Amino acid sequence: MADLVNEIKLKSNIVKLLTRSSDPESKQTVLKFQEMIVTDVVNLAYKDVIENNHRDLEQLDTLGISKLYELEKARLQSGSFAIAC
Repeated sequence: MADLVNEIKLKSNIVKLLTRSSDPESKQTVLKFQEMIVTDVVNLAYKDVIENNHRDLEQLDTLGISKLYELEKARLQSGSFAIAC
């Protein structure tokens, strides 16, 4: 999980740097990195809950994390690049 946390931090730093640019391509890249960050955060939350047995699956569904995880997974498999918020 530490690798995923470091990856999220790295992507966040890239987004910070790219948002300073006025280049239109940078804006598209920022959107893609933001999407990757959302995916990583959802995956991290899901892994934390499952691996550490913080909650059972019924409580997980109450929190909506499993739904977010499945939606994000389906979105990525479809090739969509819209930000899932």
